[in-house]
Amino acid sequence: MMNGNRRENRERKGYRPGDRLAAPAQRAVPAVLILLSMLALVFLAAPALAARPGAQPAAQPQAVLSPSQRAPAPPEATLEIQNQWEMVALDPTPLAPFAAGSLRDWGQGALVLKVRGEMAGWVYAAEMNAQTADRAGPYSRVEFPEAVLSRDLGPAIPAVLEIGKKPFSWGKGFIAQPSSPFRSGQSYWEVSVDLPAWGQVAGAGAAWERWGGAAPLLWARTSLLFATSDLSLGLYGGSGRRAQAAAAYSVDLGKGWELHAELGLQRGSDRLYPTPGGAVFPGQTGLAADRKDDTRVYPRALVGVEFLAPGGILTILETFHQADGYDDAQAAAFWRLSQEPWGAGVVLEQLGERTLLRRDYAALAVTRAAQGDWTWELSHLANLDDGSGVSRAKLAYTGQGDLEPGVELIRFWGTQCSEFGALARWELTASLRFSF
Repeated sequence: MMNGNRRENRERKGYRPGDRLAAPAQRAVPAVLILLSMLALVFLAAPALAARPGAQPAAQPQAVLSPSQRAPAPPEATLEIQNQWEMVALDPTPLAPFAAGSLRDWGQGALVLKVRGEMAGWVYAAEMNAQTADRAGPYSRVEFPEAVLSRDLGPAIPAVLEIGKKPFSWGKGFIAQPSSPFRSGQSYWEVSVDLPAWGQVAGAGAAWERWGGAAPLLWARTSLLFATSDLSLGLYGGSGRRAQAAAAYSVDLGKGWELHAELGLQRGSDRLYPTPGGAVFPGQTGLAADRKDDTRVYPRALVGVEFLAPGGILTILETFHQADGYDDAQAAAFWRLSQEPWGAGVVLEQLGERTLLRRDYAALAVTRAAQGDWTWELSHLANLDDGSGVSRAKLAYTGQGDLEPGVELIRFWGTQCSEFGALARWELTASLRFSF
């Protein structure tokens, strides 16, 4: 699938309220259940590993290329067993007094199988992820985040057809990606056609969040690639969906500096607003999507600058505005609702949606990744409307390859009636990830 950025998109998401605080913590199941689950996964994986002596850990997902862009590659299969353990300590606020206390731990194991290759002119890529975990109660599931086929339609038709399911990651913003209609990194079922020509990339397609779900999101996008910059333009819509227009631009300023900007325009908003009569009981204020049919255009814009210093240290400074965010009066009604017996639950649910509530934000982040044995991140995301914010310090050791210990401290700033001060005051997470 085409991507308008000259460089591979980095996973640079800002903190969303409720990352770990959206629901009350439940009592963790004994660790022995996770251990037994992992042993079962190892037993299932043994035949596949025996068939491929010296198998290496799976590589990161890569873009599917058409046969005309590279020589046919032999089929490749990789099997990886991943495990993760975390212990979280937090200081909750009265709005979210977690019943299980302020210290909890959870574990997760996964068996990941990736298959890639080419057959009869079709390039295929698939990934299966079987998980078992004890976070907020035990659960097990099997997911297919990627299952895609692509084919060059031939020299007479300069196009590449792609069918299947894959994750989308458009946009470069740290705070948000207003030029993308997709949730970053989420997998979608899609049918699309890419039209590479004259140094630019164009494409159109349809995407579904789940197979057999609602009407698809239709999109058309083109990216113009220049010597030191790139420009992407997109149109999105479909049956039952509002039309959206978007643009993204980035330019290399030289000496490690880069400027990037994104703009999204849409009619109406799906956001839930405090609305009289929007609660279950008549006459009481609740949350309702009362701007769904609004004909006004609500812009979302992001501007940022990056500096890549020697040693791989990346500094990012951004500002973000969304016109459909809460104004002061709407925010006041939202927090008054949190004090009502029927309103606290819906307020917590809205905070747990990880969607920024207000209109104006700014962020500063300094990161060092993929350089040496240590990776770290220091960042601060500020709500410019209510003065709240969240600071994050993260450190991980990657020198062992398949063993990665890490620690993360999150400090929340603001009053209880503010976006980042509502759920917790601080959160400390120790983690250990290992795979083979």
